[in-house]
Amino acid sequence: MSLREDYIGILWDWQHKYKLEAAWLHQYRIKRFDDEKAYEIITEPLFKLGIKVDTSFIKQLITELKIIGDGLIYPPYLQIVCSKLYEEYKNQNTTERPSIEFGKNLYKGTDSAGSISVEYLSESMFDGLTFERKSLVISILDALTGSGGLRNILTIDEIIRYTGIDKNEAQQLIEHLISRKIVHAGVEADSVNGYELVHDFLSKKFFEKLGTEEKEAKTTKEIFRKAFQEWSKHGILASKNSLEILSNNINQLTLNDEEWKFLIKSSLTIFWFGEENKFIDFIEKDKLVKICLELINDENEGIATNAIRTLGRLKDNKFAPILINIIESSEKTAPIRQAAIDQFWFSLRDVKILDPLKIIIQNAREYKLRKSAVYAFATNLQELSKHDETIVDKQIDIIYEALDDSNALVRREAADVLRYILISRKSVGPLINKLKNEFSFSCRKAIVIALGSLLKKNESVKIITSILKKVATDNKEDYRVREEANRSLTEIGVNIR
Repeated sequence: MSLREDYIGILWDWQHKYKLEAAWLHQYRIKRFDDEKAYEIITEPLFKLGIKVDTSFIKQLITELKIIGDGLIYPPYLQIVCSKLYEEYKNQNTTERPSIEFGKNLYKGTDSAGSISVEYLSESMFDGLTFERKSLVISILDALTGSGGLRNILTIDEIIRYTGIDKNEAQQLIEHLISRKIVHAGVEADSVNGYELVHDFLSKKFFEKLGTEEKEAKTTKEIFRKAFQEWSKHGILASKNSLEILSNNINQLTLNDEEWKFLIKSSLTIFWFGEENKFIDFIEKDKLVKICLELINDENEGIATNAIRTLGRLKDNKFAPILINIIESSEKTAPIRQAAIDQFWFSLRDVKILDPLKIIIQNAREYKLRKSAVYAFATNLQELSKHDETIVDKQIDIIYEALDDSNALVRREAADVLRYILISRKSVGPLINKLKNEFSFSCRKAIVIALGSLLKKNESVKIITSILKKVATDNKEDYRVREEANRSLTEIGVNIR
């Protein structure tokens, strides 16, 4: 009688129950064989049958068996391979008297010890399964087969996620594969930490059977699985190279909410504002919104700001109150608040943003916040003027305050918005007064251009023309400012030469 080692415990219980301790008197443990023992086991039965042996082939066979046995020869694989080769020998030897060698002629096509073992195991692993369960087993093996034929070690939860199989059924099928010596459990600290194919040769052979598209899909899934595992265990987000591969093959992945969060969060660290982020186009809008609303509070400033920009890109005014809260928050950093302000440039319009922006323009310590607020205020005011013609004159004074800001970039922004966004007769006086004491040539240039815009609108023609003539002929003035003044005058037909 022979039995597998993992059944010894049952035999032990049985012999005690029936008081058959003598069952243990003559026992022999069959270990993995070395080269010498394997050679003897393979050749001795053949010699007794009078079969000629190609010794070089036997040595090749032993080498192949050692490869799939991690340096030694696993008895079941030797039995499987030699049994298959002997069947082929009998098929080829049609005479009563042996006439061919037990040699390389027994291999057909791409045969090897590994391929014969895989074929046998592939057939045996389906024994006792229904057609439906066979397809589920294939799904599990596919998940455990990594890209390039390497093995994946997956937890039961990961197997369920990647295959969609019910947990109880997945566990039963894994136990079936373990009993067939296709899969074994990885044990760490006395607990199962995952499941994997018993050997790389199995994974390699399963992988080789896949078509080109299936192999590409396998590679994509493997890249994602490893990246997601790194994030789950260590909080490490996906690299740019991984994201680029995944974005080009996203249709090969079926992702749950947590996996989408990982991809979106990773992409927001790599793809900056203005650079295409394909992932936010792939995901369903509701899922994207949910993820971004969570990420706007992320401790990583870059992720938070890009989550805000992503919400703005959706151009949905329901996010305006959320962004206004960020703008008004003293706990948020300047870049995060600026990102929120920037969404009111072109994406969002809301009358409720005007007062928070006024406060920013008047009180914010960071000039970038004040500068962004000036532009956002002007664009929102312009949009609101379509429904209220008086609102510009009522609200524009804050832009005149920005003309006196301590930072030249803010002053220039204020002059710029008065030139092409908020063109108002009311601006003539503040612009001329500011021109008298402005020292920055870029700001003076912006003011001159703004006055030129008013001139084209026939606003205060006489006084603006006089001011621009003076600027255009003042040799102390920067030549770029003089050029702008001269251009504005020329456009209305005034020649100062």
